[in-house]
Amino acid sequence: QEYEDLKTEIITTLQELVDPDTGKKLVTNISPRNEIYSGDFMTRAPDLIVQFDYNYRLYFNPLKGALIDVNKLEPLHTGHHRLEGIFIASGANIEPGNLEQDVNIQDITSTILYMMGVPIPDIYDGKAITELFSKEYLIQNPPRYEKVDKVFGLKAEEFDEQTQSEHEKSKILLKNLGYL
Repeated sequence: QEYEDLKTEIITTLQELVDPDTGKKLVTNISPRNEIYSGDFMTRAPDLIVQFDYNYRLYFNPLKGALIDVNKLEPLHTGHHRLEGIFIASGANIEPGNLEQDVNIQDITSTILYMMGVPIPDIYDGKAITELFSKEYLIQNPPRYEKVDKVFGLKAEEFDEQTQSEHEKSKILLKNLGYL
């Protein structure tokens, strides 16, 4: 219950953030991880995914004592991402025209694997974007999905144990260096 209460408090606080000069809300969307992610490793995702208005950026500037700033166009400034993007596909079996469905980034890898004739691991969140392909091609080459019970040669629980062990080693190193 304490976790849920804290999450609610964080969401409320973020939703109330406004630009003091314009009164414009800074946060446009907050999603709990289970609305975006799925699968065995979902618990490794952030608890909340926060989307700021594109006119603002989140960063830490100790000299300004600021965490949020108006997003100014700077020629060497990179690393800001948007949900919107461009997807273009071309090839012998691709149907010309526009897609009717939205394309999610997680579908890109599955689609590339499908185009290469490689089975798509069932642990992938994405699916092949079949709307891209001609009906004839899809009939002759339906997407194949493959059951995968290991990641990097480890089962999910072994992967978690190894990652936790590495995390503990990192904490000891940081403590020895005086950071913790």
